[in-house]
Amino acid sequence: MKTTRSYSLFLALLATLSFLLGSGCSRDTKTESLSLALKEGIDTVYTRQAALEVMPYNRERALTIIDSAYIIGNIPDYMADFLRMKVYGQTLDGLQLDSTFVIGSRLMEHDSITKDPRKRLDVLDLLVTASRLAYDDEQLLEWTAQKADVCRELGEETEALRTEVEESAALTRLGHMDEGLEQIDHIIAQLDGIRRFNEMDTWIIAIRRKINILQELPGSSGQIAVLSLRILSRLDDYSQHPDEYRDGSYREPDDHERPDYIDFYQAKCYVYLADVYSGTDPIESERYISRLEQTRYGQTYDSRIMLAPILCRLGHYDRMERIYKEMDERAASADTLSKAFLTMLHDRAVAAEAQGNTAAALELWKRYDVIKGMIAERTITGKSLLYAARYQSDRQRIALEQELARREKFYVLTLFLGALALAFFIYLVIAHVRRNNKPVVQEITQEIPMTPAMPIAAMNDEELFRLLSEIIRREQLYLNPLLDRQALMTLMDVSAHRVGAAFSKGSEYGSLPGYIRHLRLEHACMLLVSRPDLSVKAVGVASGFSNNSTFCSDFKNCYGLTPSEYRQGKSSNNQ
Repeated sequence: MKTTRSYSLFLALLATLSFLLGSGCSRDTKTESLSLALKEGIDTVYTRQAALEVMPYNRERALTIIDSAYIIGNIPDYMADFLRMKVYGQTLDGLQLDSTFVIGSRLMEHDSITKDPRKRLDVLDLLVTASRLAYDDEQLLEWTAQKADVCRELGEETEALRTEVEESAALTRLGHMDEGLEQIDHIIAQLDGIRRFNEMDTWIIAIRRKINILQELPGSSGQIAVLSLRILSRLDDYSQHPDEYRDGSYREPDDHERPDYIDFYQAKCYVYLADVYSGTDPIESERYISRLEQTRYGQTYDSRIMLAPILCRLGHYDRMERIYKEMDERAASADTLSKAFLTMLHDRAVAAEAQGNTAAALELWKRYDVIKGMIAERTITGKSLLYAARYQSDRQRIALEQELARREKFYVLTLFLGALALAFFIYLVIAHVRRNNKPVVQEITQEIPMTPAMPIAAMNDEELFRLLSEIIRREQLYLNPLLDRQALMTLMDVSAHRVGAAFSKGSEYGSLPGYIRHLRLEHACMLLVSRPDLSVKAVGVASGFSNNSTFCSDFKNCYGLTPSEYRQGKSSNNQ
């Protein structure tokens, strides 16, 4: 018995050593990082939910929580990466958006992601959003195509069409105008007239993307007007028959949100129409401006910014100036590197020229040229930083792969040697068990008359099980902790396969250990009731269990009660 324990202890130590060789370095690094986080006084619980709650207003702290949650094992590696993607994807910073792409590309090859289409869809959602924010249409094409495929894999056809709308818009921006517009028209035709909210909402998105494309093409005013009126007509139908559009989709607004949804898209259409008619029919343009200003969205700052260029074309310079003055004040009177600010300078310069204020117009044009040049320079710089980040990321990845390859060779050699050592000691343990079982088998053989009714070789699995079961029960062999398949093989002079098949195919117990466990638990139940003087541990030993925790665990799994609860329940019933 002491020798067996020594071998078991050695094997446990060997397994622990192998584990430490493979994971020691990373664990040290993780522990170090966690200690640092704790020293900094971070008191947030390190969970996925905690990171999500902090994320909208404190990205740095969210990243710390994510790292800590991963270090202490609250979240797996792929979930930590996914949460980091969400953090980086909330910024317009080029380098952080590029981190989103790097992490996302890595996740798309992770086993946990590739095997679960819903997780793949979540990652692709973030990649599509990041590509749009980075104005990277090439990546947007790649990720939208993959996202559409996953949506269809999940049976979400409308979501796939919504994704293909973004893909089509990206195609037009990359110069494939006819192909992109043809694809959008095909999607619009598929969804036209379907009175379900999700389909209607996707249809509206598709038309708006087409309008955005047409706004860049000369001679498209008529098409824009027709498309805008189609959206307004569909919104009127939705407003009058909301119950017919209910589909239970997660995008569908509830009853109190519906008016805001309709108001928002109506306002957008009024802007489109006011813009279209501002150059051809000022009266009609004024009519749609009036409608816009009667909507709730028309009272917002964003709506006023969209309206200002239209007012400039109509010659309403005072109204335009009031809007741009508000914009200037919000920018704290500092020039801002944005297209909206550039449009403001342009319109103000046009207004100053129209009003004969040459000096003001000249100053505004100068500012316009400076800001335009700065925006162009920033775009170029942003692209260079983006590619620099990717280059640096690739270098780090290559260096990491080389280091991992070097370590892998060392680990393979270590594991090979460890496997040889392990195989040798397993052989020694088996030999030792066989030597220990010999006296047991001899004792059994002396006490049991081995005269079966038919030769064992002629027995089928069920018959062999009945024979073995009779011997084990009659002689209470299950009370011997050393009883195992090897002992029965020696006793009955049968192969390991025959013994295994007798219990796996010839009985309902599945295996010899399962059958022995059943008999030992039956015996333990009897002792728990009939021998109140014995402790639970003593009952386990007397029933053939060599380990008390195994006895208690097996007992509860079988009966749903601990041995103590079982004994108390039986005592109460007897009283």
